[in-house]
Amino acid sequence: LSRRTDSTDISITYQVTFDKDFSEKIASALSAHMGLSIKTIDLTKSLSDNFNIYSKANYTLSNRLHVLLMAMSVGSQSYALTHPEKNAKLVNLLASEHLEDTMISITDNKTQLLNTNSIQDLGNTFKTNQKKLNTARV
Repeated sequence: LSRRTDSTDISITYQVTFDKDFSEKIASALSAHMGLSIKTIDLTKSLSDNFNIYSKANYTLSNRLHVLLMAMSVGSQSYALTHPEKNAKLVNLLASEHLEDTMISITDNKTQLLNTNSIQDLGNTFKTNQKKLNTARV
């Protein structure tokens, strides 16, 4: 993705402190392998920080459903890094919204190119459902 889009500003975020060390290892490995400057961003403090960071991201790649939903809801073109058994909920959700072209299988040996022209309408779906939930009577 970095090569295809000439992206040089790359960040790896984490929302729980448990993921901090692993995120830093990924950043270090990618920096060494790709020769890019990659920073890690701590998003454990506030939800508004999460939305702010993802709203500035052109692309978001994650295996976490909550990250993808937040990123898509603020317009970041998002891709799910999936494992067929470990991410079944994520795979099923995206498939039900006809977003199969936003999934990248981590178990597939062949190189997968991201469809950077994929139609991602979860942002509108999120806003529509949020309006429905806000006006619902319990």
